[in-house]
Amino acid sequence: MGSVPVVQFDGNIGANLTINGHATAFIFDTGANVSVMSEGQAVLLGLTVHEVNAKMNVATGAQISFRIADAETLNLGDVELKNVAFLVVADDAEPFVEMPKGQRGIVGLPVLLAVQTLRMHDGKFDLAYKPAKYRRESANMCGYGPTFSVQLTHDAKPTNFALDTGAVHTDLYTQFATTFPSLMASGHKDTFTQKGIGSSEDFPIITLPSVSFDLANYL
Repeated sequence: MGSVPVVQFDGNIGANLTINGHATAFIFDTGANVSVMSEGQAVLLGLTVHEVNAKMNVATGAQISFRIADAETLNLGDVELKNVAFLVVADDAEPFVEMPKGQRGIVGLPVLLAVQTLRMHDGKFDLAYKPAKYRRESANMCGYGPTFSVQLTHDAKPTNFALDTGAVHTDLYTQFATTFPSLMASGHKDTFTQKGIGSSEDFPIITLPSVSFDLANYL
């Protein structure tokens, strides 16, 4: 078991890590099913970038081209991982264009799952600790496809949400609006710019003034 301090990234959270012996700090994103870095970041870390004929879907619905780099070692506290793959995109791609040079990377779900156990408290992440015994009756989070799903309760009605540590705000989708139509009347029409890797897109939305959820008996 080990621990590392939490690093704040203008609304996101992450930690210091070492890739191939080079120190850096990346965002932790449970909503990303791959790890990603900018081209300039790959150069700073001394990684070899390989051309591939492939594209990926991003949060805006767009498809963007990418390349691949392989980190021989990735060290997070006392945890060392071998041969960690990163997708590589242009330096002017969202969100890296807005991030400090030397910290333009996202640690995705495959790396976080490889650590096996991870929790955040008192300004630090505990890593690779012995897990508590699984209790199905009290569990409220599960792996669902390429992300985590967590159960929240509003107005005594349980609803499943994606747990995305790479998001700086909470999005409520059509199913939530259908389940709780009275809440929609309290909101106002607005426009939101969704930023994905390498693209951004404006969407019409309804902004709600306040919504309360219960998560494992915490409001």
